[in-house]
Amino acid sequence: MTCSRRKLLSRSQRQAAILQGAATAFATKGFAGTAMEEVAAASGITKEIVYRHFASKEELYRAVLDTTTQSLQAEFARASQRYQSGAGIRALLAVGRAHPDALRLLLVHAAREPEFAHYTHQVRTRVINWVLQRRGHDDPLFR
Repeated sequence: MTCSRRKLLSRSQRQAAILQGAATAFATKGFAGTAMEEVAAASGITKEIVYRHFASKEELYRAVLDTTTQSLQAEFARASQRYQSGAGIRALLAVGRAHPDALRLLLVHAAREPEFAHYTHQVRTRVINWVLQRRGHDDPLFR
């Protein structure tokens, strides 16, 4: 008889796994349509374990959005230092490759959910402002 051994993760590793599973679950149905049981299943753990790390579904959703925004900002800063142009696209592609569900959640689902739309708005505003500063555009139509 073979038994599969549980892999013990550190707290930060477990939280990262939960965030990844949550991004996948939320990207399918959005915030309102996703139950915590679905997040737990996507993370390969029980709902109780999810609640040990995140007090509520809203806290977890915000944590996914915050983490994704931080990843996007870090990639954007890295790309801005290395390339004259295309930093925004390069950052989006890098985060999209590494965390496709989380990026879809940030740019698509959060934009449709009034309590989370400001996350999407902040990302768009930062990108537009960066382009305007780099290109010297002050055209209201472009904005």
